Amino acid sequence: MNGFSYRQKRIEAERLRILVPDPLEVEDAYRNSADKEEWFPFPYWTRLWPAAFAMTRYIREQADWRKDKTVIEGGGGIGLPSFVAATWAREVVLTDLITEAMVWAKENVRKLRLQNVQCRVADWNIPDYPPADMVILSDVSYDPDCFNVLTKLINHYLDQNSRVIIALPERIISGKFYQMIEKSIVHSGTYLIEDRLVVVASLERLHSS
Repeated sequence: MNGFSYRQKRIEAERLRILVPDPLEVEDAYRNSADKEEWFPFPYWTRLWPAAFAMTRYIREQADWRKDKTVIEGGGGIGLPSFVAATWAREVVLTDLITEAMVWAKENVRKLRLQNVQCRVADWNIPDYPPADMVILSDVSYDPDCFNVLTKLINHYLDQNSRVIIALPERIISGKFYQMIEKSIVHSGTYLIEDRLVVVASLERLHSS
């Protein structure tokens, strides 16, 4: 945690009115920390990124397999895809490593009156994976140092016959990760969000006949 308390801002996103930290306050807090030589990583969880919007649009389009499932979102931040998934899923578990993100997510769950969403702090480095029919991951492949942990997570769920859906914004490093998972992709869609192309890929374990 960085110790900052941000003002709430209510926005309309994917047919939902959700709370996000005030972007100006986030920028000011980050800039002031640099000025005081008290640097901390930018709080990426405070933003709704193009990949999250692409993910919500993709899962809304897939009516054949989305209903009445147990869904886990990894690295969810504020959790927009989880909130959308909750409208049709049996249960949603929204996770992130950042405690502050889960505080905001819980407030949104309360405001949206979502009875089927749990918010948990979770570390992918600790292999304690709860069961799920579907796992959703938006813009989590930005750091090559995390690729091994991420592929381990994905392969665990594929081995359990779960579906994994991952949203990859257009950047060089995302292309490299796409190549690592390409053999498991069974369906994909491409979306233009805020002038950024995002590929959303659905993965399953392919069994030999």
